Amino acid sequence: MQALVILVLVFFVNVRDAVEAEQPRFDLEAIQQRGELRILHLARSGTSETEPSAFEAHERDLAETFARELGVAPRWISRSTVEEMRSDLVSGEGDLIVDRVREPDDHELQLARSSAVVVTQERIIGRRGGSAARLADLAGRTVHVERASRYWQIAEELRSEIPSLRIEPLSAAVGAEELLRKIGSGELDLTILSEHALHGLLDERAEVEIGAAIGSPRSLTWAVVPEAIELLVALDRFLTRGASSEEPLSPSEDSLAAIRERGRLRVLTRSSATTYFIDRGEIVGFEYELARAFADELGVEVELVVPPTRAHLVRWLHEGKGDLIAAGLTASEERAMRDRLRFSRPYLYSIPTLVGRAGSTLPRRVEDFAGRTFVVRRSSLYWSLLQQLNPSKNGFKVQAAPEALETEHIIDRVARGEYDLTIANDQSLAVELSWRKDIQSGMALGAEQPHGWAVRRHDVELAEAIDRFLEREYRGVRYNVLRKRYFESSATRERGNRPGSGSALSPYDELVRKHAQRYAFDWRMVVAQMYQESRFDPDAVSGAGARGLLQVLPRTATQLGVHDLRDPETSIEAGVRYLDWLREQLGSVGASSDALWFWLAAYNAGYGHVRDAREIARQQGLNPNLWFDNVERAILLKQEPKVHRTTRHGYCRCSETVRYVRSIRDRYSAYLDVHPFREPPASDVASRELSAAGANEG
Repeated sequence: MQALVILVLVFFVNVRDAVEAEQPRFDLEAIQQRGELRILHLARSGTSETEPSAFEAHERDLAETFARELGVAPRWISRSTVEEMRSDLVSGEGDLIVDRVREPDDHELQLARSSAVVVTQERIIGRRGGSAARLADLAGRTVHVERASRYWQIAEELRSEIPSLRIEPLSAAVGAEELLRKIGSGELDLTILSEHALHGLLDERAEVEIGAAIGSPRSLTWAVVPEAIELLVALDRFLTRGASSEEPLSPSEDSLAAIRERGRLRVLTRSSATTYFIDRGEIVGFEYELARAFADELGVEVELVVPPTRAHLVRWLHEGKGDLIAAGLTASEERAMRDRLRFSRPYLYSIPTLVGRAGSTLPRRVEDFAGRTFVVRRSSLYWSLLQQLNPSKNGFKVQAAPEALETEHIIDRVARGEYDLTIANDQSLAVELSWRKDIQSGMALGAEQPHGWAVRRHDVELAEAIDRFLEREYRGVRYNVLRKRYFESSATRERGNRPGSGSALSPYDELVRKHAQRYAFDWRMVVAQMYQESRFDPDAVSGAGARGLLQVLPRTATQLGVHDLRDPETSIEAGVRYLDWLREQLGSVGASSDALWFWLAAYNAGYGHVRDAREIARQQGLNPNLWFDNVERAILLKQEPKVHRTTRHGYCRCSETVRYVRSIRDRYSAYLDVHPFREPPASDVASRELSAAGANEG
């Protein structure tokens, strides 16, 4: 009988293991091991269009750039329906949906949405001089739309408000270009199209114009499964930083000279309790503050560049996407030779230490390792350290942790019993032990090891500048304050609260969510902007008289129908509505992946200066639809008399605008670590026609 029970147990264990082995693997580790990003999209059928639209081509380029940034190849998978795409995503047959994930029902279907690829809105389109500038102008007119499309439903909703509006069905074979030709020639009266569908189509069609907006703006997003948290965070960072807009530094260039010319020190790092994290909306952390002090010494700004995994740190450095790595790397000659790096002088020392679950029995000698499993990242020096201890001879296993996991996340899995043992340096482990009781430290697994910043091997000048800085700072007043704050202040930390792990970004998160969702903005971006504007002080007043959390001028608030800027909710509402109004004024950049940065620049400088800068960018041979290193360079020229005298809106102190946008971008990117998920977009289609009279602040 006992033998039968054992056989049954063995059978069920084997079945369980087989089922677990067949479970779909969704996240970055699986994608990178596979070497490809499987991109689901709708097959183009039932249309006369043989080529994708300009926006679809842009979306495809964006997805392929994202795949290359992950270091994998893009593989496109066509499906006939949205339902097939969603089914394949959930079952693990694909990694990412990039096509038409635009309805608010994905929340129910257990899909997680990316940040906005583009924000769009439906518009009335008509012949120049004969379009409907207001929805009321649709009385007695005819709208031509495809019966099976979303536009037919919108037209019917409009007709319920305007009974004299006529709706005529289009053939499904009529493409957007042909439809606009017929509108422009007068063959057809009006149609309805989304702003993103117009991307690139109106440049040569002076006979067609955009009329009234219908409903509220909505975000067009991509989708992953909720389990793919690391993929989602990497995707959000890619979409929100204007990934394709900056040219990387050539590996042969002198980094120090480029840093000074650029005015920014690009620091490659990862988010953790000892590198950088968010505390009450502010970016803090030992590595971040030390790097910021070095940037101050160079007279430049600091910019955090956060790749999707630790394994990408060195790759991105060599690709020119960053100037130095400040991520708590253990400095060794082996790593320097293998990765072609030059390490700085040490600024921290640590001892590799065994970590186990509280209450478990930990090995005291290497001989006790038999039967145990260590889980560490393959890219870490702990992997080679364990290999040197001869796993096969001593009877233990070494398992590779996902590269996207920081040491603190691996420790979490040890605490929950998912992993047996891991290794952490004693400095990081001290931080973890200061707030949690579910882990314990064990034996030291080696001698004290130095930590250093890393640059490319040929960056001698930059390395020497770093060494001079660290030599002055090490054990100095500022260094000792930072070390005590981030490594030795366990007495001041509350148990059960890891640094940076709090759920709130600001005291006003729920109010921001409410108003940001209504206007299809990412609430985390609005919180990042709020920090930049007021440091979350509802009583803040600028020298120009702007007030409240989002620093809106009283006259602008009045025009938007908001009167009390001292009240946090009305102040937030005014700021979000003003940002939405600016989005309307800059509609021509609406299909650009950089559109968000244009809206923020306009919020700071006024949309007139941004329009001037786009024209300057065209004249300079720069891309007027990309902000970073394109229009941001052009807007700086408005500080020069010979340039601003030729522009419509004149002089602009726009260096502040450049800093403003970059600061919000960096903080927004950091906020993604804390809150990687979005809520589904607002589903109301209520008509919204804000009066823009006199609302321009620039």
